Amino acid sequence: PTLPTLSHLPTLPRLPTLSHPAGPAMQVNPALPSPPAPWPSPALLVHPVARETVEVLVKYDAFIRRQELRVAKARSAVASGFALPAWLSYAAVPGLSAEEVEKLSAARPATLRQAQAISGVTPSGIDRLLRHVQHSRTVRGAHRGVAAGGGRPGRRGGGAPGSAE
Repeated sequence: PTLPTLSHLPTLPRLPTLSHPAGPAMQVNPALPSPPAPWPSPALLVHPVARETVEVLVKYDAFIRRQELRVAKARSAVASGFALPAWLSYAAVPGLSAEEVEKLSAARPATLRQAQAISGVTPSGIDRLLRHVQHSRTVRGAHRGVAAGGGRPGRRGGGAPGSAE
């Protein structure tokens, strides 16, 4: 049997040849529509709210970790019965609200746990108290050249003798 021939079909014009550095040459028919656009960027496939959440988490990761560490330290200090010094002036603690200063000054708690139990004292107030006392002990000790927390309460190193805080 003989194979049918395609001689009865019209001949097509020669198509331009394109070469691509990544692959073999291919022929393109300009009469055909262009191929579909490539897939959209993966960023466009993610829901905007999910994308924003991830961006915020990535952007603020260091801050979030630092805050979580501070919360853990405050919880540990409260649980261990961290003592508040008798010399502490609550009005000098930066960031405490007027209500916190008033209630803490009236109650004069001996520990952070007692301070935490006072109505109106917030977790951020406890954190501020802890940081202030730790900083004050370090500064007071450095001024005297003694271990942190040492020395006589009510006096600052480097001041005139008998000068109070």
